[in-house]
Amino acid sequence: MENTEFVPIKIDQLLENTILNIDIYGMVNNGYNQLCSKPIPIISDLITEIKDLTNGPIFIDKRDKELFNKYLERNLSLLTNKNDISLAEKTRIFYNIGTDILKGDFSNFGSSIELERYRHFISNLIIFLKSKPGVSKYFFVLKPKNHSIYNHSIGVASLSISLGIKIGLQSEGDLENLGIGALLHDIGMTTVPQRIVEKQDKLNNREFDIVKRHVKYGVEILSKVPGISKDIISAVQDHHERIDGKGYLFRKRGKEIHPFAKIIALIDVFDAITSKRPYRDASDPFPAIREIMTHQSGFEKKLLKLLILELGENN
Repeated sequence: MENTEFVPIKIDQLLENTILNIDIYGMVNNGYNQLCSKPIPIISDLITEIKDLTNGPIFIDKRDKELFNKYLERNLSLLTNKNDISLAEKTRIFYNIGTDILKGDFSNFGSSIELERYRHFISNLIIFLKSKPGVSKYFFVLKPKNHSIYNHSIGVASLSISLGIKIGLQSEGDLENLGIGALLHDIGMTTVPQRIVEKQDKLNNREFDIVKRHVKYGVEILSKVPGISKDIISAVQDHHERIDGKGYLFRKRGKEIHPFAKIIALIDVFDAITSKRPYRDASDPFPAIREIMTHQSGFEKKLLKLLILELGENN
């Protein structure tokens, strides 16, 4: 084990009545010692025994980190309902799992999208967001400092769902489709050259025209996914449209824009303004709202008011 790197995991992330196919280590006498070898049936007695063996954190091989995230992903429903895991820690887990899911599909240009995997993730995210008023604040407060398309997509999905709940979407299917559309709204960015995506300064007009194509390519990618809802595709297609007709790609107005896209559009802009970028600092939430309200002809006033209420609930 001399060349093995270890990463800590929390004991409360071991979920009873599951099987963990990863070896567990503890720090004993200033060295890493194997506590349990795979496969490990997780039962309450075992958890108690591990706690007795080590007073500190437990560890896994760094190479097993992705496998551990998949274990958490499979058991999200158990994790979401576990009372001894804090809301903050659950939020971090959702960020980690969501990032793993998106990284795979975004790097493969969407060719490997497993719709049921997204539905499973989003359905558990909905349960979590409904579990207590103001839960969405954790996705804002705990957003990873390093801005990425993955963090942005998860942030947009969580707040879009929260707004969907506040606006009165009753059907779980509608909330799921809204959440999936929000999570995948920028998948077309996989076709944009990295030199533009990672540019440290503001984009010039030519570069911005290239970026705008991500909407078209996103629709093309998702249209090839078997069984995908038209609502998800429409949400992605319309998320840069504005109700005053000043958006893109088709300069749609008002009711021409899919209702899910109106929510995602607002949260997309809010998340972007409140994220640190190389060319500007992150804005605080309410100054961000004021900035958006200067362009409120492009967004529905009702959604802006509900966003303010959601943010107010979070303070």
